[in-house]
Amino acid sequence: MLEHETTFTNKKARNSYFKYLLKFTISQTRFSVINNDDNYLIPLHLMLLIVNQIYQDLKLFYESEVVDNLDNLSLIVDIFSSSDYTMTTKGNKKLKQKAKLELVFERRKILRNSNNPKTVLFEKALEKLGLN
Repeated sequence: MLEHETTFTNKKARNSYFKYLLKFTISQTRFSVINNDDNYLIPLHLMLLIVNQIYQDLKLFYESEVVDNLDNLSLIVDIFSSSDYTMTTKGNKKLKQKAKLELVFERRKILRNSNNPKTVLFEKALEKLGLN
């Protein structure tokens, strides 16, 4: 639906709908009673693909919303490191600022269980994004 130009009357309506979907998905991720991040990764990854391939004019908006409004750094890192996505300069700067503040806590949370397979994946994702 999002890739067809005839779905929306104009670009403003298309952008408005995408922004609504993104904000709704992020709010569901933040306020979910069930702590299962995998349920929210798929829609956020799909939206990442959409801004990367179709709605490139919304790329900075997507990055800003995800970085500013998701309170789970490992989820944010997972989203942006999962594909060949290249962040905008402003989005990357925001992510680095957030990582600088939260990375110590996130590593501690993940490293509590040293056998956790997410530890290696998280470190690789940090390296890919240049956040080490």
